[in-house]
This record gives sequence, C-alpha cells and structure tokens, in this order.
Amino acid sequence: MDGRIPKALRAIACGAFLFLGAAELEAQQDSRGFIGTWRCEHANGTVRNLMADNWSYAYVIQLNDDGTFMAQGQYFAQVIGYPEPFMAQGRWRIAPDGMVAQGNTQQGLPFFSGGNLAGGSYISNGVSQAGQWALKCDRMG
Repeated sequence: MDGRIPKALRAIACGAFLFLGAAELEAQQDSRGFIGTWRCEHANGTVRNLMADNWSYAYVIQLNDDGTFMAQGQYFAQVIGYPEPFMAQGRWRIAPDGMVAQGNTQQGLPFFSGGNLAGGSYISNGVSQAGQWALKCDRMG
C-alpha cells in the first residue's frame, strides 16, 4: 500500500464515527430527560408470606447534572408499623435498561431508584426472592 486510506475504508470509519457520536448524543439527551426533581413511590409486596418483605418508600429525589442525587422521604415497613424518615445520596447514570440511581441512606442501608421514562414519569417493576416491587416517579414542577 502507498499509505493512503482507501475511500471505502474512509467511508466506513466516518460512518462508525457518526454512529458513535449519535449514540453519545442520544445518551446525553436521555440523561437530560432525567435531570431534575421527582416525587416517588417504591413498594414491595411479599411472595413468601413474610411481613418483613412488605415495605414502601415515599420520597423526593433530585437528580443532578453532575451524576449525583439526593433523596429524602419516609420508609415504612410492616414489621415496624410506622413511617421512618430517611435521607439518601449517591450517583446516578443511564444504563441500557433506563436510569439507575444507587447510594446509601444515612443509616448505611442500600438505596435504589430507577426506571424508564414514560410521559412525565419514570417507572420500573420486577420480582425478586423478597417479593414483587414497583416504582413510579413523577416529575415535579
């Protein structure tokens, strides 16, 4: 070869560059869709008939453009019988299956929020060994 890049190879490289640029732009647009303040409800119901598996969170979460979040609200567990205030902080990111926010409460317990955008909300649900859970967050303001 004479050191020149064939036209076909240049076209493929340009196409790959444009594709990667578009994917990065799409990810940035997706993350901007989540930035802001959300009012959330997250609940789990037992599938093992254990009171400890019945719990819920009601909270407000602020997703910041630097990838951090803060959440504050109330946690209710059936075994406790009354709501407990909590605060949590951590990091959030865009993942293949939607937004994921993970961190810890001030008591050191793990905290999770996340889902896919649907209208003015983000939602998710699933099943684990501890039960069936659902999460819905509505944009505030």
